[in-house]
Amino acid sequence: MQQIAYDAEVPSGTKASQITVRFDAAADTITGVLWGNKVGGVLQDVHVAVPDSDGVVTITVPHPTADALFVSLVAMGSDEETVTPYTYQAHHITADSPVTGEVTVTPDRARVTPGVPTDLSATWSGVPADTRSGAWIEYGNGAGTFLTLN
Repeated sequence: MQQIAYDAEVPSGTKASQITVRFDAAADTITGVLWGNKVGGVLQDVHVAVPDSDGVVTITVPHPTADALFVSLVAMGSDEETVTPYTYQAHHITADSPVTGEVTVTPDRARVTPGVPTDLSATWSGVPADTRSGAWIEYGNGAGTFLTLN
């Protein structure tokens, strides 16, 4: 079994945090992510996230209240020698996040019914195609959606 852990520090005033792990696992390997909120260095809770069919786990935390997000990557192969390549990215949106390009969501004002999904479209412009970009679309009630490109 392979296990690697990270503490992704959450900057003060963060509107949303997103952690993405991409596993490049062999067919006989099981992967997953254990994660939780840390306050004052103490783990407050633990959650399990399982990769999608592409081997990707995305964890999004709106309005995080923790000092850090604990993230433990786990891979179990057919033998103890199995090594699973992966990439790990932590992305935090704050009031001071640099702004590059623009994201537009349409319609800009949608009539919605609580609890009923609504289709929206987003377009990006002026954003480098070869780097990861993120945007936090905040709704009037404080909830929101983390949009990610790449």
